[in-house]
Amino acid sequence: MMRSVCQTASTRKHEKIISEDIEYAVKQQQFSFERFIPEEHYAHLYPIRFYLSCQIMQFRG
Repeated sequence: MMRSVCQTASTRKHEKIISEDIEYAVKQQQFSFERFIPEEHYAHLYPIRFYLSCQIMQFRG
């Protein structure tokens, strides 16, 4: 992820990484992941996402 952020900042001629570079890199990674994972696998991934969301909610109190 960090490599993607650095490459984004570099290609946009930014001297430092800015929030837009991070947002763009995250969106690109998400898009790439969504294209890589077959649609039928999402049914198996959803329970994991739900579990992790519950754990985060419990952690936050």
